[in-house]
Amino acid sequence: MSALKILDNYNGGVISFGEAIKVALLITAVASTVYVGVWLIDYYFFTPDYMVKYAASVLAGLKASHASQANIDKQMAQLAEYAKTYNNPFLNALVTYREIVPVGIVMSLIAALILKNKPKSSAANA
Repeated sequence: MSALKILDNYNGGVISFGEAIKVALLITAVASTVYVGVWLIDYYFFTPDYMVKYAASVLAGLKASHASQANIDKQMAQLAEYAKTYNNPFLNALVTYREIVPVGIVMSLIAALILKNKPKSSAANA
């Protein structure tokens, strides 16, 4: 028997939108936490110079586009603030959650809408 057939028999093959969204959001929470954890390990142990390289790349792009010195200074100051944020593990995690959780919420809503399954009415079976 296929896994889908087994799941169709669970709870009489019925799942409400509310139940589906709860499960989907829990999956989002777990997946997001794994994503953030992997990013923090990568950032602090394998690419601690990420922000320095990113700032150098942005600077090169600004110079190539002949940006004004005022614009360059503004962008570099902003990147320095980002670097401070990224050097704090708690803030780094919050920023990383902020980038992945919205996608997870949208996907959870879509999945819950697709997967919700109403009970089959007894009139339809007669």
